[in-house]
Amino acid sequence: MAKRKKKREGKLRNRVFDESWKLVLEKYFWECLDFYFPEIARQIDKEKGYAFLDQELQQIAPKAHSKKRRLDKLARVYLLDSTEIWVLIHIEVQTYREEAFAMRMYSYHYRIWDKYQKQVASVAILADNYATFRPRDFELKAFGKQFVYFHFETTKILDWQGKENELEKEKSIFSLVTLASLKAYEENLKSRAEWKFLLTKMLYDRGYREEDVMSLYRFLDGIMVLPEAMEIEYNDKIVSLEEEKKMAYITTAERIGIKKGEEIGIKKGIEVSLEIKFGANGLSLMDEVRKISDLENLMQFQQRIKTAQSVEELRQELG
Repeated sequence: MAKRKKKREGKLRNRVFDESWKLVLEKYFWECLDFYFPEIARQIDKEKGYAFLDQELQQIAPKAHSKKRRLDKLARVYLLDSTEIWVLIHIEVQTYREEAFAMRMYSYHYRIWDKYQKQVASVAILADNYATFRPRDFELKAFGKQFVYFHFETTKILDWQGKENELEKEKSIFSLVTLASLKAYEENLKSRAEWKFLLTKMLYDRGYREEDVMSLYRFLDGIMVLPEAMEIEYNDKIVSLEEEKKMAYITTAERIGIKKGEEIGIKKGIEVSLEIKFGANGLSLMDEVRKISDLENLMQFQQRIKTAQSVEELRQELG
């Protein structure tokens, strides 16, 4: 019975951690440094702005041989004394420990210095879900002596676990990003759905601009994935919220809207097929059919009607 329920909920779509983090990092770079690395942020002259050096980073980055989820950004900033400095910020969103992480941080740092002769500050946001994974240093030794020692700054998202109340009160955009990153790993899907709605509601309650609401909504939707039935329920709640707030920013998420339209269309087709083949007795199955939200299950049931010999046979199919 449990397996049948899980199947009916539908498969979870893949999380898009890297793309979602890239969105907020590029759009809210100063806010990111302020929240996660305040000591570094205080030394930067923000009036001089920043520039992402994607081409320069591409020149020194080794070609990826896997689909491991990670994100690197290189930015040029200026200190308060006008010194130019490059900031290499890495976001680790893998769900397993990578033993070579510190070596890779050193490799990037050294390659930037070797190719461009620029001062580099290397920092990492560890958004993985391993509490003990905390790389900070890399060293090279020979003959019992230390020839290279490299340290990089890190912040661990999991360190905010248990501090949800503090994050809810905090006004920074990245308090919301941190909360979402924590709850993205929530195994209880009902709890995850409740948090997703709460965080979306916070976008409105905090008075963010429409542009910010949309950007942060995309971040939430990219990492806090739910079964299709829960996604539709969540979307309906957002529509009601917007009507209440009189702020039509998100309305119907396009992906969910399309899915919901397909679902309605298939169910209508099933209703017609049941009535044509079995009359009013066939329509007695529609209460059960309407509970199904998984499109694949609906389409399979629609095909099954063609070969079924009785309504009871179909009722058994519905379980």
